[in-house]
Amino acid sequence: MCAEPAAAQTTHETAHATTGVGADIPPQGRSLFDRIAYVEDAEGTASLHLPFPFAALVAQLRQRLALDAQPDALQTVLIPLGRSLQRNAAAPDFFRSPRVVLAVLGESAQQSAPLAKDRLYLGYQEQAGVIEAISYNAVLGRFEFQIVKGYQAQSRPRLFYAKRIICMACHQNQAPIFSRPLWSETHANPRVAARLRAVRADVYGAELAHGIDVPDAIDAATDRANRYALEQRLWREACASLASTMEQTDTATQCRVALLDAVLKLRLSGWRGFVGGAADRLATLRAHWQAQWPAGWPVPNPDIPNRDPFARVEPAPLRAIPVPAAVDPLLLRQPLGRLDFADSGALRGLIQGLANMFTQADIAALDALLFAAQAVPIREWRVQCRVRRQSVGQLSEQTAWRLDLHCDPKVAANAGIGLDGRLYFRGHRLERGVLDRLRIGVEGFTDVSITADAELSAGRWVLTPRLNGLHARRETGHALAALTLQLPGEAASGEVPGEMSGAEHDATLILTERQDYTLLDAALRALAATARGASPFDAQPLRRERVLSAVYAQLGQAAPDFCCDAEAFPPAQREAYSPAPARAESTFDPAFSTMLPILERYCMACHASAESFPPNFLSGDAEQVRAKLTQCAERIDDRTRMWELDASTRAKSPMPPALLVPVPARLQDDPDWRRLRAYVGALRAARPVRATQDYEQLEPCLTAGGR
Repeated sequence: MCAEPAAAQTTHETAHATTGVGADIPPQGRSLFDRIAYVEDAEGTASLHLPFPFAALVAQLRQRLALDAQPDALQTVLIPLGRSLQRNAAAPDFFRSPRVVLAVLGESAQQSAPLAKDRLYLGYQEQAGVIEAISYNAVLGRFEFQIVKGYQAQSRPRLFYAKRIICMACHQNQAPIFSRPLWSETHANPRVAARLRAVRADVYGAELAHGIDVPDAIDAATDRANRYALEQRLWREACASLASTMEQTDTATQCRVALLDAVLKLRLSGWRGFVGGAADRLATLRAHWQAQWPAGWPVPNPDIPNRDPFARVEPAPLRAIPVPAAVDPLLLRQPLGRLDFADSGALRGLIQGLANMFTQADIAALDALLFAAQAVPIREWRVQCRVRRQSVGQLSEQTAWRLDLHCDPKVAANAGIGLDGRLYFRGHRLERGVLDRLRIGVEGFTDVSITADAELSAGRWVLTPRLNGLHARRETGHALAALTLQLPGEAASGEVPGEMSGAEHDATLILTERQDYTLLDAALRALAATARGASPFDAQPLRRERVLSAVYAQLGQAAPDFCCDAEAFPPAQREAYSPAPARAESTFDPAFSTMLPILERYCMACHASAESFPPNFLSGDAEQVRAKLTQCAERIDDRTRMWELDASTRAKSPMPPALLVPVPARLQDDPDWRRLRAYVGALRAARPVRATQDYEQLEPCLTAGGR
């Protein structure tokens, strides 16, 4: 049972507390799953293409997301005895047809590919021929909930958007959820894996001996996914709050420019940090936000309790999977904590989340574009160093040797610049190098890779520092273009006589900085100055394609051809169903006619749908609805009665779900609620008395296994 949406305005805090449930079909944009499922033909017409079996669909996902170079990007877990809406579909062969949960945990190396990491989750139930999909809609900055039906051999699958209110009862932050450790429902549980292995030799290609690594990774992905709403709230709402409360110079646009500046510096610097105008401005903004939200923001909680189906006894053959109240996903989850703007780390965490709205391919392309730019300011430092040469043997008739490099930041002439590193040579050619430590003033680098395009010449090398596959960049965004190392005299020799091995020598290092981030800074300022109407800095969610297209245009470059154009897709659909009967049709039964509007108020949102689970007892004509209510009376009576019990004594979670009951304490005083309880109780009393009152043994409500 679900309270109807208008009555479902709860005081419980979620990431979407200010936005409500939202329309089932997105008013803007499409889901990421749509971008995978709809394929264009040679004429540009898109149609639904979901190949069967599931392995073929996984291959399509990999191809459409350009993940062929990322073998671990798609991961699956098997959950035969779970808690999803499809949990009883495979009864009694739960282990022959387990639920498969797939998550995208990696990103493509191709910039044009969609960003899918942490943004696409599938739940497949083979016996039911159903796939449930949760995927991100970047245009709206929200997750979409969809269902594929008829996904079977010799069948034509159909794709629909689901009723969000049904999904929200468990997905309380309108985002994916996952169990807490130790993920005992999954095949990470050795007993679950053993039962699966005994029934099927191959279970959708899953590694049954993989341990907890995969569920742990999926758990971490859902944690990150649930923070998207917070991060977009910073971009949209927090910046919008400035327009009427601060000076005109600190508009919402300038706020978003500062956030994007921080994001790009953070990514270009290899996640080390950001300084300059962004840091100064954000310090001011943080003080404002602390005053605006002194209690902070609730941090979404996506973690449902762990449940071990073998915790007590080896389960006998089941027709339905029992879900006690204590581990029901419907259980109200409190926030993980508060995001307090008084803590500078809280804001930094949100900025790191916004930075993940861009791919590494995006940043690599931007890094290369800036580094190739001509006529940028150059700055150089001369640093006094000590070097020591070590012979490491003979390779291919060439001397193999190592050069240890040490520059002391305490030397006055070095102006606070210091480093420690090792360069490995074969003859005159640099094989590899690493700076274990590089310090420029208060800014530090570690594990900087060193490359060289040319051999040693006259004791001089021009070395290129790189970090995480990019040019090494400072927290200002500027690139460290080169380390030019000059060795004096015999220390420059390519030969290493035994008596010289280990000897120390003076050397001079010239550190060259290309101040190429000035180009990006100017582009952001220009975009902000010309922002009118639709702009990457308006109140829409932060979206990589939109931002990068504008930045590339401002830099005079062509933007990547991002996948995929949703305008070519057929219209989004929600499955048609028969709503609750017109009240005029119910006059044949006065009691039923009186109860119908009350049932609609409390139950219609979830139980008038095209789905058989949750039981759709309010779908159909008046006769059908009354018959369904009679059949379901025992279970409806039990679940609604749970509101009369203390939470600690409830065998099952109450209905309507806790998230949709604004003030539980007032429920018992509601005359309509009392009428509903009396009506359902009367229906139950008219049915044969059962020997057991155990909920799991009650008559199923419409579907095998019931609810």
